[in-house]
Amino acid sequence: KKNKVYDSRQGCNAIIETTNNRLISACSTTRVPKGVEEIGELAFRGVVLTQIEIPESVNRIHERAFNGSEILSAKIDKNNSVYYMPDGSNTLIEKATKRLAVAFHNPTITDDVEIIGKYAFSHCRLPRIMVIPEGVKEIEEDAFSYTTGIANVFFPKSMEQIGRSAFAYSTIYTLDFKSPLKEVESYTFKRCNNLQVVSMPEGTEAIRSGAFAGCQRLCSVTLPNSLKQVDKHAFVGTPCNDAIRRLLDKQ
Repeated sequence: KKNKVYDSRQGCNAIIETTNNRLISACSTTRVPKGVEEIGELAFRGVVLTQIEIPESVNRIHERAFNGSEILSAKIDKNNSVYYMPDGSNTLIEKATKRLAVAFHNPTITDDVEIIGKYAFSHCRLPRIMVIPEGVKEIEEDAFSYTTGIANVFFPKSMEQIGRSAFAYSTIYTLDFKSPLKEVESYTFKRCNNLQVVSMPEGTEAIRSGAFAGCQRLCSVTLPNSLKQVDKHAFVGTPCNDAIRRLLDKQ
């Protein structure tokens, strides 16, 4: 109780930085007490909880705050001014940006989401089929990295950008694009070892370095006429890399 830097107030069983009210370390019996303003990066990493309640006072949840955690259900104070949780979604969304910031156990992406944030689903176990709803415009970097269970991903017409490493090291098997991405950024699908067939839609203009690097089973790739640039190492470490390089060298 004499520690001037950290506290564990109200019997919360967590470590909190006293001056800025930031919860920085949690465990399986942690409760987020009223007055906490921030949940720090990796604070709940790997923590298993039946339920968590986010109080009104929380105004910032740092990236990867719940990385690799297993939290069966979550609630948020209805008076929280920064985040809200659609009924049954088990996700936290930023009110001002419509950005899905955190996904908990068995999450659902609701129709009001426009951005899927960094690390939002990283290390989650997801349903086999993931349908990204219309209205989502952007998936930020590492949003679905290291996810398991996920096999089929359906992207909406509204999708404009998918960030670096967004699906890296995930278990995806097929991709379905309803409209083109102007470019596939670096490492977007790196080491997706179940991915076998990729068909990029007409309108795609660039595939950046490492976009499909190390996809060990990727043996069939369809490239559109609109493609202007494929970086040298875009498909490095895949069975089709040499064939793609030969094809592009002839053009």
